[in-house]
Amino acid sequence: MNTILLGMIGGGQVLAVFLLLLLGAGAIVLIVVYATKSTPQPTKQVQKPQVKPNIPPKITETKPLVEKKQIDHDTIEKLEKLNELKNKGALTEEEFQEQKKRLL
Repeated sequence: MNTILLGMIGGGQVLAVFLLLLLGAGAIVLIVVYATKSTPQPTKQVQKPQVKPNIPPKITETKPLVEKKQIDHDTIEKLEKLNELKNKGALTEEEFQEQKKRLL
């Protein structure tokens, strides 16, 4: 009986069955590969560091390097007195400068 069935199937039919089996096997392989593939992670966008130009800040207000004191009338009189003493020889130049620094 088997030989009768085989005799009834032609060469073209065998080829068609073979191609269908091959196509089914290929589909199964694709499904397995797709299912086992890890899902791709979204790519992280790398931010470029922002480069700030090397521009100095705008100066709005200037401050003196040395703080100036308001010289009152009394201080001016004391400085004049010290200068007179220096000119008379009662004070040396060093003593005069030291006293002047103390007053200012």
